Amino acid sequence: MWPWLERIASACWDRVRRYALTRRDEEDGSGSGGDADDLLLWSRDLVRHAAGEFSFAVVQANDVLEDHSQVETGAAATFIGVYDGHGGAEASRFISNHLAAHLVRLAQERGTISEDIVRIAFSATEEGFLSLVRRTHLIKPSIASIGSCCLVGIIWKGTLYLANLGDSRAVVGCLTGSNKIVAEQLTRDHNASMEEVRQELRSLHPDDSQIVVLKNGVWRIKGIIQVSRSIGDAYLKKQEFALDPSMTRFHLSEPLRRPVLTSEPSIYTRVLHSQDSFFIFASDGLWEHLTNQQAVEIVHNNPREGIARRLVKAALKEAARKREMKYNDIKKLEKGVRRFFHDDITVVVVFIDHELLQDGDESTPEISVRGFVDSGGPSSFSGRTMKLPSSILCLSLLASTSLQILGSTCSCLHFNFPNVDTTSVDDFSFSPGSGIANGSLQITPSTGNITNQSGRVCYTRETLRLWDSKKRTVASFRTEFVLNILPNQQQNETGEGLAFILTSNLSSPRGSSGQWLGIANEQTDGSPANRIVAVEFDTRKSYDEDLDSNHVGLDVNGIRSVVRAVSTQ
Repeated sequence: MWPWLERIASACWDRVRRYALTRRDEEDGSGSGGDADDLLLWSRDLVRHAAGEFSFAVVQANDVLEDHSQVETGAAATFIGVYDGHGGAEASRFISNHLAAHLVRLAQERGTISEDIVRIAFSATEEGFLSLVRRTHLIKPSIASIGSCCLVGIIWKGTLYLANLGDSRAVVGCLTGSNKIVAEQLTRDHNASMEEVRQELRSLHPDDSQIVVLKNGVWRIKGIIQVSRSIGDAYLKKQEFALDPSMTRFHLSEPLRRPVLTSEPSIYTRVLHSQDSFFIFASDGLWEHLTNQQAVEIVHNNPREGIARRLVKAALKEAARKREMKYNDIKKLEKGVRRFFHDDITVVVVFIDHELLQDGDESTPEISVRGFVDSGGPSSFSGRTMKLPSSILCLSLLASTSLQILGSTCSCLHFNFPNVDTTSVDDFSFSPGSGIANGSLQITPSTGNITNQSGRVCYTRETLRLWDSKKRTVASFRTEFVLNILPNQQQNETGEGLAFILTSNLSSPRGSSGQWLGIANEQTDGSPANRIVAVEFDTRKSYDEDLDSNHVGLDVNGIRSVVRAVSTQ
């Protein structure tokens, strides 16, 4: 009765060499120091890409990190994405999981990368997120108010393709003949604080005197939001997503007649010049405290290693100075409280070594690095078929599921995945470190620190209501799968197992690795608030009530199975 998959799930462990140092709560080797106990500051100090090296850093201020970000490297191309969410992390997380995959699919279909392909990838991502909103807003109305800025850069064949929504920014550091560095802003800020943006909005909405409003000294569109372009923010784009008036923060004085915001990106193409030394991609949290010129001078005058981290710290020191404080005081504050002093900040500094632009570097590691995630995974951005490392958990996939409401003869939901590729990406949500690779769902990271990891991939194309409170009926369902768990013959270490779940929560709980199987953690185990049902395939005996190291269990709201059976039976 509880099967969900058809084909393989393989979990085996192997040693994987980490290419780049991930730093959280470590001394900055560049000598800047002073941040050794800032637990909310993460970085990758220096990593290779096809045309040089990059440095990556993120600091969290919000209760839930709303900035999502990624760098995808391959022998032929490099992808950089900075997604500054607002109202929640759902939109920025969705972009991180889908935009690059759309771009890869389109580039493979057409054999090239172009402005048109970038524009189509943005459109597909917007459509995918609005589809998610449409499927879930009756259950979670607030998702209609969640959106994200989106800054993307692709370096391919000596050209930088840039696309931008919102007020994240890309800046290039150009060397002059006297070896001085000069900042050039490459993107346009889509923010109502800019006079040109306000004029653009007024010309698009000549009959709306309230299209931009000065509220408490800040220009806001409809008195609500500062950015004029985004992914998401569905309630400002389609009347079907209108929010209840009780949500006063997002209240519109009159029904929406036409979209207020747009998801049409500004796109720029730049052939890389010999004077282009490096590019800075950053969310507006950096630019609130540093000018373009200040940022490029910091990069130019300091070693490459840890430079993104150094930029973030410079912004934090300036944020502290404005409040007559010191950075040491701010870094002791907890997330949530820190938002009163600075925003989430994401910085990626991409160095260009021009001798590599001619031929590329076949030895460039094909990796996917996600901001604030300590382990990386394989990247498909090069477009080449890759051999999947043996240290991942992969599923080959959701085969056949149907649901039928009791008392009805119709089948309300059916899906079948004999395999999974990038064309299926909009059907799923992925936790950080999860993705699609080699026709399978990769649940946990395959590189970096692969121990004590958990992940969650959920089918989101349609949602199921298991209980109809009006009719007082329960939905029944049937799923089928064949499952194999294969040990690694080279070493004795194994994973804990995996679980198939029914849940309304797309995110894995923190601390849910190991014995918790990504279902719950020590604090939430058994809580009715979890609202989760799972079938576990447990490959380690963790509790006295576990039958052995190869058993199946039915779990409700936790990992203490209500029914157990030895797998061989």
